[in-house]
Amino acid sequence: MTAMDFCEFRERTLNSIRDYLPEEFRGYRCEIKKIDKINGSREAMIIQDPDMEYEGVPSLYLDDFYEMYRDCRDMDFVMRSAAEFYIKGIRLGKKYIEKLKKSGNDNIIMVLVNADMNQAILEDAPHRRILDLAVFYRRMIECDDGTFNLVTVNNDEAEALGLTENDLFFLARANTVRLLPTDVKSLGGNVEVLSNERGILGASAVLYEQVLSELAERQRNDLYVIPSSIHEVITIPAGDVDTKALKEMIRNANRTILRQKDILSDNLYHFSRENRELTLVCERILPYS
Repeated sequence: MTAMDFCEFRERTLNSIRDYLPEEFRGYRCEIKKIDKINGSREAMIIQDPDMEYEGVPSLYLDDFYEMYRDCRDMDFVMRSAAEFYIKGIRLGKKYIEKLKKSGNDNIIMVLVNADMNQAILEDAPHRRILDLAVFYRRMIECDDGTFNLVTVNNDEAEALGLTENDLFFLARANTVRLLPTDVKSLGGNVEVLSNERGILGASAVLYEQVLSELAERQRNDLYVIPSSIHEVITIPAGDVDTKALKEMIRNANRTILRQKDILSDNLYHFSRENRELTLVCERILPYS
């Protein structure tokens, strides 16, 4: 049997998912929306009560379920799996929304991303530009399995909280240091990896107060900061280093090794031990043909 292409799969999923849900969900509205994610967007099927706001509703990402379909070629199995995922998600979502409402502002953290690649998220959220990067803010919701979910603080929520972007930055930085403490690992030869203890969204550790200063003091040198991903950066002592070659290495890794969603920047950064400032290293790299 010939496998469906993605467009056929998308249409069939949208038209038949209700048949796999319990009776209480049969009257729910089912639609496909584009969900803005870090460095891109994904199509998701959203199933919700038409009389309720979009709150705590799980997103069924179609590319994940299409991959499942391509592996098993069993549409009935895929639809049952999607329905089970939704039912579990809607119950957990209600639980996490209640937890969110009781959390105050102690769970707002900062996320560091590439500014140009995330304009869709940034235009609806308080943020600040830092060189070619941007910081925005998310609520961190701990899950029962030890993982966590993130919900973006948008402009409307910030206004309702009475928090300016500056308020959010200093609040989120203090929360992030507490909830996602610094983790530094040595790779040998004065090369160190800077992240957080979870290893998730750890590039924001470059903004933790004193962290880069302490690394520079330990090396007794300025630092070059290599943006290896949104989850971590690599620091090396500045000195007799071919910065053009380093930038070429970063750019090549971003196009051949990293997944799109994990890219932080094509640029190389310099941290001054004396001035405690992070700046861009300006070396012109010719685009690949």
